[in-house]
Amino acid sequence: MAKSHITPSEFKKHIKSGSLSPVYFAAGKEVLLLDEVLRIAKNSILAEETRDFNLDVFQGDSLTPEQLSSALNALPMMADKRVVILKKIESINDSFRKYLLGYFKNPAPETVFVMLFDGESKAAWVKKFQEAGEYIRCETPKGSQLESWIRRTVKSFEVGIEDDALVLMMEEPGLRLIDLEAELQKASLFINKGENITAHTIQQVWGVSPEIDIWKFFDNIAAGVLPEAAKEYRLQSGDSDRVIGQSISQVSRRHRMASKEKKYEQKRIPYQMRKWSGRTEFQWRYASNEVKKLSATFAEVGIEKALILDRKRKSISVSPSNLFELYIHQLAQAKRRLR
Repeated sequence: MAKSHITPSEFKKHIKSGSLSPVYFAAGKEVLLLDEVLRIAKNSILAEETRDFNLDVFQGDSLTPEQLSSALNALPMMADKRVVILKKIESINDSFRKYLLGYFKNPAPETVFVMLFDGESKAAWVKKFQEAGEYIRCETPKGSQLESWIRRTVKSFEVGIEDDALVLMMEEPGLRLIDLEAELQKASLFINKGENITAHTIQQVWGVSPEIDIWKFFDNIAAGVLPEAAKEYRLQSGDSDRVIGQSISQVSRRHRMASKEKKYEQKRIPYQMRKWSGRTEFQWRYASNEVKKLSATFAEVGIEKALILDRKRKSISVSPSNLFELYIHQLAQAKRRLR
């Protein structure tokens, strides 16, 4: 029984090591990772010369248990293994699920059965399928794994990426890899082969005015510097929900860093002994003096107001730009009160 999950790359390692499970269940909202599992299952388990005889790919919405049973229990031809792939498993009905739950108890040892579930679900049957063999989790990677994915992706476009642009792309709120890939591909079209994607390149993709220093823009909002923040806000694409979502994310991050740093200072913990996650040290090192001087109280007020703003942005039919402009003014007022 599977006690945890593996990644698509770990699935590939299973194949290389020869330690294959008879049952794999791949699930998640990341279409690119599900596609990767599909490619690995189709191309990496069987030798090319025997693949046509030993590979079956089915769709869950156009299959009967009898058809699947015939494929699962067939013997391999001129090979040690057969591979059976079932896509769209979210489409099968209750009786089909019961058949599969019975199969999991005694799977054919010569068959590698790979199921693909496009999406997320807390249904009881999904949990049972996750526990049936190896669960391949296809969720958005974070931290160093996401950084590695971005670097591999831009390399495939024959360009590089600078740290400031990497930070921006890693913190785009709510984006799946397929969306992130599209953003990076668009950014690569703004530069020449072999050059690096910069924060300015990302601004061009988002439609933010080149007159704005995007890092200074985030810093001014976070510090409650009203005149500069308001002026720059009017220059940027204020009705772009993506830009506003990114701004909320970046401003909140600055407030969290400021709050954390003040607590470190109160405890007199040396800088080199402070803990950082992901690229936060990079961002803090280059943050403006205004942000670094923020009090913990002001930073916590900013975090609270950002959460309220984000909930309103997602739940009421008001222009996101109006809400964000209100947020800028609220931070400026809070700064005056706390002086």
